Amino acid sequence: MLTAAGIGGCGCDRLGPSAGLTEGASTVWTDLWHIQIPWLEKVLRTVLVYGGLALLLRLGGKRDLAQLNSFDLVVMLLLSNVVQNAVIGNDNSLSGGLVGAAVLVAINAGVVRVSNRHPRLTQIFEGSPTVLVRDGRPVAGALHRLGLRRADVVAVFRQQGADNISEIKEATLSPGGTIVVTLNEESRDVTIRDLRAENARLIEQLRAEFSHALAGKPTDPASHAADPRSEPDDGASPRT
Repeated sequence: MLTAAGIGGCGCDRLGPSAGLTEGASTVWTDLWHIQIPWLEKVLRTVLVYGGLALLLRLGGKRDLAQLNSFDLVVMLLLSNVVQNAVIGNDNSLSGGLVGAAVLVAINAGVVRVSNRHPRLTQIFEGSPTVLVRDGRPVAGALHRLGLRRADVVAVFRQQGADNISEIKEATLSPGGTIVVTLNEESRDVTIRDLRAENARLIEQLRAEFSHALAGKPTDPASHAADPRSEPDDGASPRT
């Protein structure tokens, strides 16, 4: 004979697995969306890390941003891992990560818009371009101050069309890490505009010569005078 306790026990056994699944799903949902640290701390961590990295890159990052060698690349790759725990804190929730990402995007958008409206702030936040080469001569003081190797800089110059430093009128390192090279007039590549101008000049020259030929006028007086066939006939018979 089954007792009430037995019936109750059977019922609890049947409901046990489903109850466990429900509880597990609830735990997962809570871990995903429940921020484990205060919202204000999350925002402050993100803002402070952003400001700290911006300051570090402002002081010494112009060369690092250029990534002229493998050492600079290693530094840029490790930066995100170094500050990761400082940003997230004791929080692995999905909502916490989204909040941090939103704060980063919002801060960056605000800083960029404000600095664009005020050029003075742009110079403060990012700095000014540094001249590396002027009139075919490297600026040794700038290269030494930035810690740039001449071989790395020359490699970048060649990528931008300069076979030799003497061909460069000016080369600058921008605050964003881009090296901008301006070549001399005689060292620059021919552009489509130059080709079109040269083609137009040649076409006009051919038209002028063709018009002179139709009119019976010599195009080159010197060559016409040197041509024996153009000399007047004096009645003398040619020698045999």
